[in-house]
Amino acid sequence: MTKEELYEFSKSMTSLVDLTKRSLTFHYARYHNFIDNSPQGWNCVYARHTRALGQEEGEELLSFLKDYKSRIQSLEDTLTKFMENPDDRFENQDSL
Repeated sequence: MTKEELYEFSKSMTSLVDLTKRSLTFHYARYHNFIDNSPQGWNCVYARHTRALGQEEGEELLSFLKDYKSRIQSLEDTLTKFMENPDDRFENQDSL
């Protein structure tokens, strides 16, 4: 892995972290919080409303998850390739 490849891998990792944070904006991600923190539990009006809104954003959430899966697979493939070829590690590396 060259310095440039490691740089791109690092950027991709950071991008995945940002994407993970974005996942919290989906209604289904917040659903359990309303149930866990409401005296009404499963009957909480906010939980019911969130469930309905979550159904409306189903296609968007599915697209998001497919993109997320693809990014994880790409990172996994890159790291696996790097680990399988230890002689290629940090080629062209400047001396420390």
